[in-house]
Amino acid sequence: DITPVRGESYLNIYGRDVTEEHNARKALEAANDTSAAAEEQLQTIIDNSPATICLKDSKGRYELVNKRFAELHGTTANAVIGKTAHELFSKEIADPFVVHDRRVLRSGIAEEREQVVATTEGPRTFNEIKFPIATTGKKGGARCRVILVSPSNAASISARNSGRVIRRATSYSSL
Repeated sequence: DITPVRGESYLNIYGRDVTEEHNARKALEAANDTSAAAEEQLQTIIDNSPATICLKDSKGRYELVNKRFAELHGTTANAVIGKTAHELFSKEIADPFVVHDRRVLRSGIAEEREQVVATTEGPRTFNEIKFPIATTGKKGGARCRVILVSPSNAASISARNSGRVIRRATSYSSL
């Protein structure tokens, strides 16, 4: 019991040790800074890739596209995010994308195929690689990542691989 004394001034101070909360907040801020830096680095890598890269959610909405994707389609990443293939492309172009996305998500297995896509540079044939990404604890389930490699890139990859085979064969023949 605290009983005030008549004629005396007094001050009650109630305090609570918040060291653990403070340290937890600082650790979270540091983790967020690290995560943001890693995300920025990854986005830089993706944006500087000559391949077109995008990430879609399980409903087919674009979550991420790189600069090359936006350039080929004459748009910006911000204009694409949240939209589906049917909102961006003609039915003839979008339908095969959607069918392929669904098949990959259902099977859980990566697939590779050629796809003709209308771009600002005219129709282009892409070597398209799609694979599912399981997302745990995230509403919406699996996502589908799509990497489209342009014909010139596919040709250079093929040529580079052919060179390796020739060099390997030459080194074996000299044994």
